[in-house]
This record gives sequence, structure tokens and C-alpha cells, in this order.
Amino acid sequence: MADYVPSSAQPEPPADLRERVEGAMGRAWTRQVRPDTGLSAAHRFLVTLADGQHVFVKGATTPETAAWLRNERTALSAAPPELAP
Repeated sequence: MADYVPSSAQPEPPADLRERVEGAMGRAWTRQVRPDTGLSAAHRFLVTLADGQHVFVKGATTPETAAWLRNERTALSAAPPELAP
């Protein structure tokens, strides 16, 4: 199992994560805040985009966290709209 890494101990967001978010959102990533919570070693950031929109970003740090995030996405995509973020 991947070691838990508290948000406060995580490094700055990797460049490839920033690039993927900017490409998907079509706007520049201007700043980030690390949330105080999280249950895995995955990167997690509250991101402000160039237009002021805020998004929650998670990124894998290990093959195990990548699998967890894929499972989470699958589960959330199957949730009724009123329960999905």
C-alpha cells in the first residue's frame, strides 16, 4: 500500500499535472492551495484558474494511487447527479 502523505508535506504540483489540467480546462493554472484532508498519497490541490474558476485536482503519485483514482472516477461517473461532485 502506498504511504500516506499529508497535504502539507506534498511537493509543488508536477509540471505534467499542471499541463494536463490546463489542457483539459482550456485555462492557465494560476495558483493552488493544498487541502487539509486526503486519505492517500495522491497529489491534491484546490486550483485557481486564470478566469477565477476553482477546481479540485487529484493526481497519481504511484501506480497504486493511479488505480485508485481510476476506480474513483468510475464510481463517481455512475453516481446519480445529485450525489456527484
